[in-house]
Amino acid sequence: MKREILFRAKRIDNGEWVEGDLHVIDCKHPHIHCNGISYRIDVNTIGQFTGLTDKNGVKIFEGYILKFDDGENWETGRLVVEFINGAFNFCCFHPEQKEFIDEPRIIEVIGNIHDNPELL
Repeated sequence: MKREILFRAKRIDNGEWVEGDLHVIDCKHPHIHCNGISYRIDVNTIGQFTGLTDKNGVKIFEGYILKFDDGENWETGRLVVEFINGAFNFCCFHPEQKEFIDEPRIIEVIGNIHDNPELL
């Protein structure tokens, strides 16, 4: 099974999110190409699609904040999707520590690190 290669980032001109193919024009300006249009983007907001969706069918991108169920209590924690050492990881953030979660059972997208830092 092939994984869909897709990126998302904020447009420089209006700050809206756009999804599509990532291109670098003239070796310096990142763009996302979507529906025949190329948008210049903020490089700090680029996130790659993980190939996974949440319980509602929402595509999960790097930089998304998720809530998860550990099998006992819904919303027992919040996760951030990070690309670390060549793989996507669900990183659980607690005020005192950062740890990896191996198998969250149910996940739901609740925001992203750029628009919703208060959720961390």
